[in-house]
Amino acid sequence: MKLYVKIFSCITIITFVAMFPLNAYTREYQVFDVVGDSISAGVNPECGIYGWVNMLFGESFGTNAAKTNTIFTLWPGITNWNSAVSGSTASNWATNWEGRLTALKNHHPDLVVVFIGGNDLLDSLGDGVFSPGEQGTYRTNLTCIITNLQNSIPSPDIIVVNYYDLFDGYSTNLVPPYTNYRGMSEAVIVGNAIIREVAASNKCYLVEGTYDSFMHHSYGAELGDTGHLSPDYVRTPLSAFDIHPVTSGHSKLYDLIYSKMNYLKLYAVPEWWLAQYNLTNYYEDVGLDQDNDKAMAWEEYIAGTCPTNPASVFSISGSSGFSPEGFVLRWDAITNRSYSVLWSTNILEGFQILETNCTGNAYTDTLHQAEIQIFYKLKGRIE
Repeated sequence: MKLYVKIFSCITIITFVAMFPLNAYTREYQVFDVVGDSISAGVNPECGIYGWVNMLFGESFGTNAAKTNTIFTLWPGITNWNSAVSGSTASNWATNWEGRLTALKNHHPDLVVVFIGGNDLLDSLGDGVFSPGEQGTYRTNLTCIITNLQNSIPSPDIIVVNYYDLFDGYSTNLVPPYTNYRGMSEAVIVGNAIIREVAASNKCYLVEGTYDSFMHHSYGAELGDTGHLSPDYVRTPLSAFDIHPVTSGHSKLYDLIYSKMNYLKLYAVPEWWLAQYNLTNYYEDVGLDQDNDKAMAWEEYIAGTCPTNPASVFSISGSSGFSPEGFVLRWDAITNRSYSVLWSTNILEGFQILETNCTGNAYTDTLHQAEIQIFYKLKGRIE
């Protein structure tokens, strides 16, 4: 709570109280779907089909118990789809091959995970190089998929996922018959930079931890990686080479993607908004008060203020003075927000609502002109 202005006129005291909302901005979703390839389709060298999406949906397999936390933990009534297709590429999805993207859009999802591009990268390495032209094509195709989805009704929130390096940074040490993959470690870094760029420019959420989380858990141990960690996230040894995660790898993908969904449930502050203030530790930064003005970053997002500037505050002021027509309250309104005006003669007894769902930047109180003391409170929320 912040007290800003007191205006005295005769015996009437009007105090303005600008309030940050008491509850975080959270998202509720109705329909979920996936744009993906065989990784999201659940291909698992250990057991056939059992992947991160299956885990997210609360499915068990053999001795693998169902996860305690699932998509239904976050949104109990959500309808879940998985449109991922083994072998598919970003190019396939961008061109709506076999009507796959149209079919997905006909599910009317409001939350979509886009985890696509691994096969594009593998195809590009046929000559050992992820060329600038191939990079541009992937960027164009990924952008096309996202913008096509965003032009749907409803326009979904999109979570984009980056990729792991099968060789833990040591692909240049590969020997036949794997020499075509010598450029993979560098190509994955370049591809993930494209994913990051496209996600940011299209205001998507990003799961960026895949690369770091898989590092030292893949084939690098046979190529010179002395920092190899257990468990293996792929089928080892290299002679049994497979691009797909095993159960432990899929479980790590589940952890990363579920964590991002939990972020949406708790805060849903767009990462691009935080990033413009150099707040890139999203899960941590969103719950901190960077400028010591008693408002956390998620509150500043709702209020439309700058989270790193203590002079940027959510405030209201009276600009009209007293008149028979009432008293005008004014504030700095922003788009996609609505405001509620409340009043009280004694803040210890609480506030009563004067008006809700104000979308402008002013409200005129014509009802209270005889009170000795009046307190006003303004609340904002995201539509």
